[in-house]
Amino acid sequence: MTAPRVPPMLCYLDKSVEKLSNYSPAVKRAQKKLDKVPPPGKDKVVLLGVAGATELSAQRIGIRLTSSFAWDVDAGQASGDIGIEGAIEGGKLVISLADADGFIGKVMGGFGLEASFELGFGWSAGAGVYFTGSGGLEIQIPAHIELGPIEIDNLTFTVGIEGAGFPIGLTANIKAELGPLQAVVENIGVEAVLALPPGGDGNLGPFDLGFRFKPPNGIGMALDVGVVKGGGYLFIDAEKGEYAGALEFVIADFLSVAAIGLITTKNPDGSPGFSLLIIITAEFPGGIQLGYGFKLIGVGGLFGLNRSMNLQALMEGVKTGAVESVMFPRDVVANAPRILSDLRAFFPAKQGTFLIGPMVKLGWCTPTLISVSVGVIIEIPGNIAIVGILQLALPTADEPLLNLQVNFAGAVEFDKKRLYFFAALFD
Repeated sequence: MTAPRVPPMLCYLDKSVEKLSNYSPAVKRAQKKLDKVPPPGKDKVVLLGVAGATELSAQRIGIRLTSSFAWDVDAGQASGDIGIEGAIEGGKLVISLADADGFIGKVMGGFGLEASFELGFGWSAGAGVYFTGSGGLEIQIPAHIELGPIEIDNLTFTVGIEGAGFPIGLTANIKAELGPLQAVVENIGVEAVLALPPGGDGNLGPFDLGFRFKPPNGIGMALDVGVVKGGGYLFIDAEKGEYAGALEFVIADFLSVAAIGLITTKNPDGSPGFSLLIIITAEFPGGIQLGYGFKLIGVGGLFGLNRSMNLQALMEGVKTGAVESVMFPRDVVANAPRILSDLRAFFPAKQGTFLIGPMVKLGWCTPTLISVSVGVIIEIPGNIAIVGILQLALPTADEPLLNLQVNFAGAVEFDKKRLYFFAALFD
């Protein structure tokens, strides 16, 4: 008689007893563990489907039985708990329609899904059912639904992991044209949270189902009424507690106004906190004559509440050109992600610190041959920095044969008792 064939997988069984001597009262824990790992020469365990096509796989699957016992010497009584824990490490779900028949392949042509996740789950007599993990499933479905002036497109279906439940979301992008105003709302929708409450007392028997509003990730607007033209975008990250916006418009081809703001409702360590950073600039395309060929091109300012100044990052921005994100930034709506990233690095959140930064932009000759932007940033309490950009364009800024740009910066550091200044050619 031959032995039965063993499936191509590896199983490890481990028994261990751990005495935690640092605990008082004394605690003993015992566990029995079973792991499923890929066979030799493979990098994953295929749970469902076919490797290389539609499949559900993982790098490791572990299940263990746990028990704990504690004796309280002072109270003279014992307590204990038993449970089961499991984990899926390196999980991946792949859905492919490469082998679908002609009709499905044509209707769903180009559709494919690949999602990675880590999932932990468990139950104990004391804590009940719980889940942990990261990642999730996200499916985007092209759609074009028109409801008068409103168009709904790009539906997104998501499934995630959150505490002792699974949030299931349905979001969409919404576009609207209301006369001269155009607006777009990105990823707005609703989430349903399916949870397993302790004690199995939910609104659906052992389950609990709740709904909540899913705020949008961003809102964009554009306006064109002849005299006033422009637009803006608001970035929303409710999970990080961060809100950012960029706005730019032109009034009667005389005044160009740009603004960018950053608000956070959490400190860098995740604790509750509030900080604000705003940059507002106003430029005059033709300039305001000041005499002797000089003219005022623009004015602006920076204001920070509970924000500090990172001088090292600011000086490095002189070499890389990132300082342009502070000094009269151009195309703020289109370049908002880069500008916001630079501002986060230059002016990190710090409770009890304030920033004030007046700015001015001057030019010489008509058309402008030389322009200089200068800003003084004052940190209260703290240091003082001067930042600027000098540009020379010949014969004109629109069609230059020679374009020279010098970025410069300097600082007075009262805490280190030093003063320095330097400049660097850029591009």
